[in-house]
Amino acid sequence: MATPPGLYGEIARNLKAVGCCSRATRVVVEKPIGHDLASSQVINNELAEVFSEDQLFRIDHYLGKETIQNHLLQLLCLIAMDPPADLSPDSIRDEKVEVLKALKRITPDMMEHYVVRGQYSAGTSNGEVIPGYLEEEGANKGSETETFVALKAEIDNWRGAGVPFYIRTGKRLPEKLPQIIIHFKRAPHYIFDPDQKHIANNKLIIRLQPDEGMALKILTKGRGLDKGMRLRQGPLELSFSEAFEIGRIPDAYERLLWEVMKGHQYLFVRRDEVESAWRWVDQIIGNWQELV
Repeated sequence: MATPPGLYGEIARNLKAVGCCSRATRVVVEKPIGHDLASSQVINNELAEVFSEDQLFRIDHYLGKETIQNHLLQLLCLIAMDPPADLSPDSIRDEKVEVLKALKRITPDMMEHYVVRGQYSAGTSNGEVIPGYLEEEGANKGSETETFVALKAEIDNWRGAGVPFYIRTGKRLPEKLPQIIIHFKRAPHYIFDPDQKHIANNKLIIRLQPDEGMALKILTKGRGLDKGMRLRQGPLELSFSEAFEIGRIPDAYERLLWEVMKGHQYLFVRRDEVESAWRWVDQIIGNWQELV
């Protein structure tokens, strides 16, 4: 169902009415599932009147990437979750839900330090003059809809305690580059040149598109007799398309629809996962509304 989510229930009821539904039926529904917790529950209840949970495949195309505002929480869960006991769909999804449940609430007094939102204004891109969000054709001149969001998430569990997770997304950014960057902690005692202490630590970069792959940026000693113990940062690169000599990497939707045909649900989102994500997002949206 690649339609507005408000139509899911009606479509499901009509499919059932004309005899198109059986236990063998599998239904793919596009995200987002609603615009808040309450609306997501309405949609999920309507779908549940016709289909059981194991027949529903809530699709999120990022989860079909070989390398791994709803996409980002999914990626956060995959990075922060504990290893599952096995690779069964429910084992994987159980661990993802545990991450969402452990997300620290962002209270109104924390908003200034944990959340940033904004709209893009007029400017230039690649030498071309572009209008601001409120000057776009057909735009609501009084809109307060954000086009950029950055936030700091914290996870209150043994694995994530003390580790900040920074999430950033927006429109009209300099380039489209979805990626995950994991910064390794600094060594407790720095033994190299003191004036280089500011150099960023080792980083693991997971590229989701357009060139799927991974890179490990590590600090190494500069080559040459005159370099002493000076450090430099260099990458170790893995490009999937080059390393595995394939003409192209299958599109994310191809991968997901193939898993639907096989009846595998490990890449799809369970109902309680949708609702746990909305509970966390709803309190941030509620804080915005209170602060306006």
